[in-house]
Amino acid sequence: DLRYLEAAVFNDTQLLSKLHLMDYSLLLAAVPPEPSHSPSVNGLSMTLGTGNEGPGTLSLGIIDYLRPYTWDKQVETAWKSLAQNSSDQPTVIEPDNYAGRFLRAMSTYFVADCPA
Repeated sequence: DLRYLEAAVFNDTQLLSKLHLMDYSLLLAAVPPEPSHSPSVNGLSMTLGTGNEGPGTLSLGIIDYLRPYTWDKQVETAWKSLAQNSSDQPTVIEPDNYAGRFLRAMSTYFVADCPA
């Protein structure tokens, strides 16, 4: 359910931000459902195309190198802010802003399928 996903990602990013960590990503693994099989005929298994497959499995987690926002990253942020166009945000930003940017990106990648 999308609400649970959003809550989990929000809680995780809040924790990472409080720990002053940044540079993380989300990994999503999708496993398709197992096809329904008919009983074996002469030792051969046949897949039925009935559409009765069960649900697939989605697994996700925040991964990557969890980099602390130390003085060298603060200097890098300041340097890149000066060197970049004023409308662009540097890629290295403090953990609170990184968490917010991460959540905004996730809200564009995962959307609910609303029944008509």
